[in-house]
Amino acid sequence: MSKLKKLPDHSIEASGLKSKVDSNQCEKLKKQYGFKAEFNLYGYLLDAVLWYKSHKDIQAKRSVAEQITLLDELGERSNSLLECFDKLGFEERGKIIDRFGTHLDLEDIRYKLNALSMHSPIIAKELKGKVSKDSKENNPLKNFISRLAIIYELGTRCKPKCNYDDENSKYSGDYLEFSSEILNEINEVHSNSAIGQVIHEVLEIHKVKK
Repeated sequence: MSKLKKLPDHSIEASGLKSKVDSNQCEKLKKQYGFKAEFNLYGYLLDAVLWYKSHKDIQAKRSVAEQITLLDELGERSNSLLECFDKLGFEERGKIIDRFGTHLDLEDIRYKLNALSMHSPIIAKELKGKVSKDSKENNPLKNFISRLAIIYELGTRCKPKCNYDDENSKYSGDYLEFSSEILNEINEVHSNSAIGQVIHEVLEIHKVKK
């Protein structure tokens, strides 16, 4: 692996922000929208919300070139971890489970590593093609909704969907309601039309990537 440039730390932890997402509310959301009981919805949402709240500050401090470098690095390191993971035998896996317990889903970890190794370079490539485009391409709300779509699919094992009722001129669907609830929790209130249009755009992008 080539030596990678050390970048400034603009992580969630470094931002010093606190989330408004409540763990008890997350347990209610899990039951309401069919998330797996063992899925750590609170942890995923905490990261997503803090990222969203700090996104403008991150964009101001990190250039597009640095973002591309970081995403390429993430893809490269994830692929290396995936290769190492696939070399584990039953004995090694058994020792890991003995240490962490059966709640540690090794196949879920592999699934996420594979997703990171595949999609990080794709996102980096997209950024390279958008360097000269308008800043609207890096819409924080759209990026946040995209993160919620990934969380929804990981936790429910269902594809996020958003339907449009022509008769009532209104968007609907479990994923839309889930996203709206999260946005309301963090005091980001948007109309049904506004949030529905963003979700529709995000899901169209996800279709192209898959």
